[in-house]
Amino acid sequence: MKVIIADDEKWVRKTIISLIPFEKLGLNLLGEASNGIEAYHMCVEQQCDILITDIMMPGLNGLELIEELKKALPDLKIIIITGYSDFEYSRAAIKFGVTDYLLKPIDGDELTQALMKIKTEILEERARQKKETELKAKYDNALPFVSENVLNKLISQNTMTAMNIKKELESCSIYFNREYFTVIVFHWDQGDSSPGSFPSGDQGDGSSGSFPAGIQGDGLSGSFHTGGHGGGYSGSLPADNSFTGGKCTPEKLRELVKEVFIGDDSVTFKSALNLDEVITIINHKESKFEELDNLVQLCLEAFNEQYHEKLLVGISSPTQNLKELPECYIEALYAINLAFWHPEKQIFHFDTGLETVRNLPGKGYLSFNGLPIHLEEQAIANIACGIKLSEYDTAYEYIDNLKEILSGYKYLHPETIKEFFWTLVQSVANRLEIYITFIEHDSIFLNMHPYERLKGIKSFDGLCEYVKGVFTRLCAHYQNKVGASNNIIVTVKKLIQENYQSDITLDKIANYVHMNTTYLSELFKKETGMSFIDYKTLIRINHAKELLRSTNLSSNEISAKIGYTDPKYFIKLFKRITGFTINEFRKGN
Repeated sequence: MKVIIADDEKWVRKTIISLIPFEKLGLNLLGEASNGIEAYHMCVEQQCDILITDIMMPGLNGLELIEELKKALPDLKIIIITGYSDFEYSRAAIKFGVTDYLLKPIDGDELTQALMKIKTEILEERARQKKETELKAKYDNALPFVSENVLNKLISQNTMTAMNIKKELESCSIYFNREYFTVIVFHWDQGDSSPGSFPSGDQGDGSSGSFPAGIQGDGLSGSFHTGGHGGGYSGSLPADNSFTGGKCTPEKLRELVKEVFIGDDSVTFKSALNLDEVITIINHKESKFEELDNLVQLCLEAFNEQYHEKLLVGISSPTQNLKELPECYIEALYAINLAFWHPEKQIFHFDTGLETVRNLPGKGYLSFNGLPIHLEEQAIANIACGIKLSEYDTAYEYIDNLKEILSGYKYLHPETIKEFFWTLVQSVANRLEIYITFIEHDSIFLNMHPYERLKGIKSFDGLCEYVKGVFTRLCAHYQNKVGASNNIIVTVKKLIQENYQSDITLDKIANYVHMNTTYLSELFKKETGMSFIDYKTLIRINHAKELLRSTNLSSNEISAKIGYTDPKYFIKLFKRITGFTINEFRKGN
């Protein structure tokens, strides 16, 4: 610790030096000053810790020196040594924060004790300051995490009282002093690669991507607009990898947005619900924040310059109530979902002034997913019928009709629309009796998992084109299936016709065509309208008719020729099928 002695009498200074073992006490004597002005400059320039001074000195007296030094060095410790015991001096010294006040003649032990006491105080103060600095550093490091936790709670819970909200915000040094609040969600599409595409369809930005989680169905009575002020930025993303920022992270995006939204009227933080989201709460004076779109546009431009990814921005309607911030957050997420319908845009506003359900196309009762109940049933029936009748244009036309109808349901979450189409695909496949599992290596879908691909599509147009591609595959498979079935039935019929007189059985034929007996039986009945036995019987009876017309063979002989060993059974069977006895038929022909 650094010490300076100030006294206008040299012998006093030397006496103090001789009485005190500064080095032994761990003190560093920097020098001596013979007047107040000299003492002031020495203390300030050398950042002195302890000053031993007289009161009466030229230039600046001791009290004046102390007053000036306390302004420059608030932590300076001062010991006054004087021959004056006047009470007024003592009171003034205490007022200026003098640590100790000693009277001449100087007592070495007394001064040593005073110095040791001051040294202890300084060490304790330094230890306390160090601890406070460390605690502050820890607090400063933890504050962003604490703040993000508080802010995430603020936008996800509306059960907090206004007082609790204010208290929690102030604990993070966040003060909202303006009347209105707007929530902005910045969501970046990380551009995960998706499987290949079908040869037919999947235009219109059908690549994979993700939309904000946590918003399903039609939980809000509101709708959106993308035009007007600022909505609909259509700037192009870099076409190469020359961007400077590498892959975006929540931290990078947060800092980028904070650089644009500078000031105490906004807070920007990472979302705890969605790792690819950053949220900004704007606190503004007027209900309409005129500069908002310009600031968001600056964020987009900065992002597009740095990253080879797409940034989407959802902006809520303004509110005057902090407790309504959770609703504002949901509004911003709903707004972002409009990117599914308008992939060419990047900025989306939520508009609470429009209704969403009352004037929608496709009137009727709504199902759990918010779509008319009859819509799915009609779609399944019409598309399946078109494919069965090989009227593929009709099927595709109905899909286009669906596209037009569903365009009126933009308030629904994209996942709801995707689930609708997926159910449609499955149901049509079932109607066509194409019992496929849609596993990854199903040859119908060219080694792709159609459900995963469908879930990854991020535009409505791309989804519709993709679904058309799926139905194209189903059409081709159905044609092959029907053609293969017809070929098999032709073969079975030929075998029966060529071997009707022998003991031919369905088991033998199934073995011959390498098919399961039960399946072949069902397929045969479905394609011919009769069972295997009935068809074989019909062939035998037809040959019996021909023999009755062209020969004079007896019924016993004819029975044997067409494969029946029991003539009586043949006679009864002939009567039951034709309605005539053997003799009646022969006479009539």
